[in-house]
Amino acid sequence: MKIVRLFKKFRHLTRNEEKQYALALVEGQAALEVVAGYLAMQVDGIDKELNNTSTLYNRTGADLYVAQLLAQRQASYNLLLLLQTKVELDVDQTKE
Repeated sequence: MKIVRLFKKFRHLTRNEEKQYALALVEGQAALEVVAGYLAMQVDGIDKELNNTSTLYNRTGADLYVAQLLAQRQASYNLLLLLQTKVELDVDQTKE
């Protein structure tokens, strides 16, 4: 219901459009949780690979490989933090 009130601020939407947008936002949360779970698994996998030092440094170009793993881990971790950040919107229309 909070989401439907948010879309009331857009004056040119029909009631049906408001419901469709609200439904998309509610269903989108489940999709974001799946992506966040995948990113968390990816970060954990990279951590395990970085902790296995016996095979990590016994290859040609190991320094570049480690740098690539660290960059990929940081990018995945930043995306995970971004997806887990909650944004609260003030939908109280009495302030208008």
